[in-house]
Amino acid sequence: MSQDLITILNQSIADKIVKSAKYPIDLFDINQPFPHKVQSAFEVSKGLQYDFTSNEIKDLLTRSYNTGSIAVDYAGNSTGDYDASNDNSIEEAVLNEASLVVMEAKSALKACTDPAYEGPPKEYLETIIKKGVPGLYESTAKGIKFKFHIPKLSGTALSRPDVIFNSPATQLKNGQVRANATGELWMRRPSIRCSRLCTRWRITWKWVRVFRISISLKFKIEALATASIRNSMIVVQGKFTKFRLDYKYFRKIKLEGIVNKAMADRLVYLYDTSKLIASIPVLDAQFGIDKVYLPAASGKLQVGVRIKKI
Repeated sequence: MSQDLITILNQSIADKIVKSAKYPIDLFDINQPFPHKVQSAFEVSKGLQYDFTSNEIKDLLTRSYNTGSIAVDYAGNSTGDYDASNDNSIEEAVLNEASLVVMEAKSALKACTDPAYEGPPKEYLETIIKKGVPGLYESTAKGIKFKFHIPKLSGTALSRPDVIFNSPATQLKNGQVRANATGELWMRRPSIRCSRLCTRWRITWKWVRVFRISISLKFKIEALATASIRNSMIVVQGKFTKFRLDYKYFRKIKLEGIVNKAMADRLVYLYDTSKLIASIPVLDAQFGIDKVYLPAASGKLQVGVRIKKI
């Protein structure tokens, strides 16, 4: 024989839990360096990076050429830092790195006249030089790649949200969150280098960081507090329904998945259903818990306990 008992956790309990918290509250702190040395490791940081499409790559190279200013010396070395407050700072950084490829191609082309030359075909180098920075994607057989990566991300709840109890998911509104993040733009490009008295040339592909910026943004929380069952305990876990950083390339990355994963162990223990039976002496002696469930409800959290005779 089984029987269902229903207990109701009302709004006052939710208010007590929210008001008992002391703000600000550190929510998460994620550190994930760019995996440029291990290609397979890209999957690990997939949630923290954005891969540029072919059209975006071509557009960035063209825009960099048209709006940026070159800051490389004649030896082909990148010089200077980039001002993050400058709207064209990313374009300038890309132009500097892309211009190095063209300069290296020019150096290799000059060496082609040496009878002892070994290396990339003359036609390949001439194409890179002719098409220049805007045409670098096509001239390198679409080998150029760009990734925007977030190696550091942390979040802090600054103020308590409004909580209206619902079962099993409660919406959190009007709380404020501060996110601190560092973003990096990485470029995969060919490096054309020489050895043995600069008669032997070769191309190696590498990932280079061309830009880095740190930001701090405040925004209203968009989240749910979802109740679930852990053994006989009712626990609540906060989950962001949306977590985006509305700034330049940061806004392209949907961060709620990786943020929620980082917060997975942050649980609020709400109710121990075993105490429901223990509070009724007759039931405590003769019945045990068969099943715990959470019926849908509005304005309250309902906990269902199905008991069976021992």
